Amino acid sequence: MLEYSVNDMTLSEKECLKITTKFISMIKNKALLPITMPNALIHAKEAYDVCHLWDRQLQMQSNNLFNRLNDKGGNITIEEILDDESQYRLIRKSLRNRQLMFLEQLVSHNGKILLHWQEITNNDRRGPKPGWFKTLENKLLTDIKTRVLSAEMQATLGKRYNICNWNIGKQSSNIN
Repeated sequence: MLEYSVNDMTLSEKECLKITTKFISMIKNKALLPITMPNALIHAKEAYDVCHLWDRQLQMQSNNLFNRLNDKGGNITIEEILDDESQYRLIRKSLRNRQLMFLEQLVSHNGKILLHWQEITNNDRRGPKPGWFKTLENKLLTDIKTRVLSAEMQATLGKRYNICNWNIGKQSSNIN
């Protein structure tokens, strides 16, 4: 949730440090670790593999900038998913008006969840959800309530989003 929020805003380094510090304290508390334990163990890949929020924010913004500069936009077009040329011709103008072309524009920052229509339209509630979006939901989602994309689609999107994992529940077998 926090990572998703950071995708749409920029926090100062001081704010990131404050949030990360509170987060690490919470992890130590929940894992019954001493508060004096070095934070490096929390950040170690062999332990909890928790990223500094500032570093993660820089990675995300760098990726976004790189993608924009390369003008790739995405890898999977909405046209490919609909797989119906006559239907696509009917909705092409609607997609163009909303500046939508790629599936990556419709999914969460990690490529695992299809956004709600209101999130895509910035809470503009005028008019019903378009039929083409309902078709995408039916083709892509494993569960309409959780909005999780099918495993196949997640694999197709690839690991391009997963630069750093926030493995809160992960515990290393090396730590006793």
